[in-house]
Amino acid sequence: MKPAGTHTSNSLSPKRLWSRIQGHSHALIILLILANLVVAAFVFDDYGESWDEPNIHLYAASTQQAYLAGLRGEPVAEDELGPFNLRYYGPFYFVFSDLFARSLGVVLPQVNFVDLWHLSYFLSFLLAVVCVYALCLRWASRGAAFAAALLFNLQPLLWGHAFMNPKDIPFMAFFLLSVVLGLRAVDAAEARGPRSWRAILLAGVALGVATAMRVSAPAVGLIVAIEMLARGGRRALGPLAAYAAAAAAVAYLLWPFLWGAPLEHYFAVFNEMRDFPMDIPVRFNGAIYHSMDLPPDYLPRLMLLQLTGPLLALIAAGAAVAGWRIYRRVFPQARLLALLLGWFLVPVALVVLSQPTMYDNFRQFLFLLPPLFILAALAFDELFVRLRPALAWALVAAAVAPGLLAMVALHPYEYIFYNRLAGDPATLAQRFETEYWVTSYREAIEYLNEVAVPNANVLVFGEGGPAVMVRHFGRPDLTATADPRGGPGFYDYAILTTRMGSDRSFYPGAPAIFQVEKDGMIFVVVKDLQ
Repeated sequence: MKPAGTHTSNSLSPKRLWSRIQGHSHALIILLILANLVVAAFVFDDYGESWDEPNIHLYAASTQQAYLAGLRGEPVAEDELGPFNLRYYGPFYFVFSDLFARSLGVVLPQVNFVDLWHLSYFLSFLLAVVCVYALCLRWASRGAAFAAALLFNLQPLLWGHAFMNPKDIPFMAFFLLSVVLGLRAVDAAEARGPRSWRAILLAGVALGVATAMRVSAPAVGLIVAIEMLARGGRRALGPLAAYAAAAAAVAYLLWPFLWGAPLEHYFAVFNEMRDFPMDIPVRFNGAIYHSMDLPPDYLPRLMLLQLTGPLLALIAAGAAVAGWRIYRRVFPQARLLALLLGWFLVPVALVVLSQPTMYDNFRQFLFLLPPLFILAALAFDELFVRLRPALAWALVAAAVAPGLLAMVALHPYEYIFYNRLAGDPATLAQRFETEYWVTSYREAIEYLNEVAVPNANVLVFGEGGPAVMVRHFGRPDLTATADPRGGPGFYDYAILTTRMGSDRSFYPGAPAIFQVEKDGMIFVVVKDLQ
């Protein structure tokens, strides 16, 4: 019997609730994913269509036709595998996005199908967040791994791409998944338990899926093979053979371009991607370069400028922590950490030395970033060891705050983010690429939906995708073309990107009636040509 005057309550104080959440295995990362889904429900339809997406929609449809033809035993011609050079891109996630959008569109017919595609990209980003957390757990506590995943989640560059980049975010996610599952397969092969073959085959399937997205995915297999051989020696040869066979079979089945001549076509893809024949102007550090002739510091400098300042500081601190722990011989899996850091360092070094074709900043290299968050997790881990929990979590909040604030300020163009090392924000657009994928055309089109005369002809600058965006977001009576040679009086309006001064080059005397801007940077201008 309780003494008189005592009060019993089933409610938890905030402190006790937080303690229980922290004590629950992986509760924080689960809450983070749920929070992401809630936010996405409110913002997913704010993002415009990126330049490449319209053609990727066509590629997804043609790939599904190829799958059906394959099931019927019919040959598939190369020119039937999508427009331009898209057959050189593995189609797996494009097909998934199309099926996802079509299925969800049955339930939500009022939602624009482009926005449903964007939701599918964001799901892959959430997979990447979970994989960063899982990877960091190998060297850090749950709290530190969560802090690193949160920092990854709130990088403006990544968040912006997560909603409108059909290529690089999904590939980053599945590359990461292949690493996480591949290392679990290494653990299973070493333990030689009854479920080891299941883990090995699952890792092979994940690698095959990633390969059916981009030709560079087999680099994961190299990481897994080195670690498995280092641990198991000759005993690892059987598991590695099964792993490679599963990956090859899945990649072959999912990528119609490989059918018939898998090795020949795979190396054709590899050569095409290595020497990508795309010569376009690129603005970098105040100068205009050809995409095939960029300075050696292009990639590393952009990485320094487009990641948040706290992340850069934590990477340096984490490297120091790793070095000190290795020196003290209290660091587990040091060889594996060095191997995973090679995932970042080796490609960056090769790019600096070989200077391949690059453009659109470094979106094609987003998959190189996750190892940096392992170092951030090590820095957070040291904070949790040395500081009181309240102070450590306060520092975590301070580390993620700049990214979160920038995301709010730049929405829905978070991917144009540059940190303070880039210099004066007022001149940023004159020195670096910003809204290079013209997602801001959506705002311009929606403006014309309100003001354009009936049956207006609209010039939309840019070959390929941009003109199609009018059909996706515009009024049914609007007609769009990308050909600027219509002659005087042919067009009623023009939608022009400011990239490389296109807004000044075309119809310089026509009045601008609308512009899309953010933080003083003008992305798109709408001109009245009537």
